[in-house]
Amino acid sequence: MYGDQCVGVTVDDTGTLMDLFARLRESDYDLEKLPAPSTDSMGLSIIGYWPSEKLPEGHRLFEEEEA
Repeated sequence: MYGDQCVGVTVDDTGTLMDLFARLRESDYDLEKLPAPSTDSMGLSIIGYWPSEKLPEGHRLFEEEEA
């Protein structure tokens, strides 16, 4: 997002994204107030993202490949 990072997921359809969103809000991770995701089409898939949600500094969900 214009050079900023935010939390996002790639899914095959909006139904899957909405199911994930509902499960996140009902989870034990204190996400009851998580806003609905923004979406963009990626051709054959959809990305759902939360521009207002940030990961803690230095957190990595996946190890980045070294260049």
